[in-house]
Amino acid sequence: MLAVTLLTSACDDKTPSAPLTPDPPAPAPATVSTGVLRRSLPGAAGLATVTAFVFTAEGFASSDGGALTYQWDFGDGQATAGGAAVSHVYGGAGLFDVRVVASNAAGRTAEANAPAVRVTTVTGHWTARLAIASGIVSFDMTQVGPEIQGISDYYGPGRSVLTGRLSSPAHLDLTLTVPPGLGGVSNPFSFPFSLDANATVNSLSGTLTGPYFCPCPTTITRQ
Repeated sequence: MLAVTLLTSACDDKTPSAPLTPDPPAPAPATVSTGVLRRSLPGAAGLATVTAFVFTAEGFASSDGGALTYQWDFGDGQATAGGAAVSHVYGGAGLFDVRVVASNAAGRTAEANAPAVRVTTVTGHWTARLAIASGIVSFDMTQVGPEIQGISDYYGPGRSVLTGRLSSPAHLDLTLTVPPGLGGVSNPFSFPFSLDANATVNSLSGTLTGPYFCPCPTTITRQ
């Protein structure tokens, strides 16, 4: 009689195999929370070419705590990358919308806008009642950059040439040149002033000082 030996194949092993573990999902990109855009105007209202507006982005944050970069658009065709605080000088009068976009390393962004920025010049017809002159004195000024040109009737019926310069956002240096028929001399004076807070600049208040002045506290008003 033949003896038969049965061999048990490994495929007959009924032991269950360990389940496959799926890869964990990739973390979502960090997001950027929206902040606010603030502007400040140190010292004076907004005069073109001389006033530096300061803009600050506040409250922006990346959800992963990472650093942010900022892209600024000043509304006058000028844009720049910078930090959370920047300054900008406008070259001409107008009403400008300012926007900032904050970005994180993942490319996520958030943005904010500032209230419209009003920029003006001193161009216009101004009048003042000066303590050292009879009646109302007029100043017709045109601002080109920081330079001032114009005329005044300070010296009476003969129209006097008016020149000057805004040496800072709140300091105006003027010179009245007397027509030849009235003596042909120049009268320089310094006019530091304060500007109205809403940047319309319709009144300039300061103290006139110079060889022919008191000094006299004076306000000139745009008509």
